[in-house]
Amino acid sequence: MTQLRLLIFAVSAAAISPLIATKLGYSMSVMTLIIICASLWIQEAYVIQYKFKNENIQFTRRFYDNFGDSARVIGFLPWILSLSIVCYLGLLVKGDIGFEGWIILVLGFFTMIRIFDPLLGCLLDQNSIALVSILGYFVIFTFAISSSLDPSLLHYLSGMPKIIVQGFLFGLVVWIILNIRFAYYQRFCFLSEQSLERQLNLILLKLLILALIQSAAIAEKLNLGIILGR
Repeated sequence: MTQLRLLIFAVSAAAISPLIATKLGYSMSVMTLIIICASLWIQEAYVIQYKFKNENIQFTRRFYDNFGDSARVIGFLPWILSLSIVCYLGLLVKGDIGFEGWIILVLGFFTMIRIFDPLLGCLLDQNSIALVSILGYFVIFTFAISSSLDPSLLHYLSGMPKIIVQGFLFGLVVWIILNIRFAYYQRFCFLSEQSLERQLNLILLKLLILALIQSAAIAEKLNLGIILGR
């Protein structure tokens, strides 16, 4: 299973996930995290650890050479950050956390570990672009995920069946997540400069689609006659 085959499989699973969730009686939140979490861990195990085994070994050596005795602690930053976010979300819940709630928190924890992993490569970059790259990574993830969860998008696309709309938006998000993670691994961990531009070209079109849909949904809510008629 290459990166492309993983993308096809993950996006296909995401596209039909609303139907699967309906059949099995799961909430879309649980189904979404199951697919994202499974896709990320498969990508890590097969694509990163197996297909790019030699590049990954070289990155690990550079990482330990650069940080020395602190490398082991720094390597756990994705785990520490993920646990902190999950604990914070748990504290925001008023009342007891239900069974599905615990599933979401656990899956969210393991999902975020894999999401934060490529940023360890950015820490090896000694110039100012590293900070910009980290911020860009978070911006893309935040925009993609928040767009897919935005109720206004579902309302705006209400002329289409809800299951199709949810599957379409979720498929776009899964494509973006897997591609941006792979792009950062290749550029900052495996030092392949051309790969970042190539992968970003694949991502930007999907981000543009989400942005256009979101902009249209916002414009529909605004009373442009009042705003422009002043």
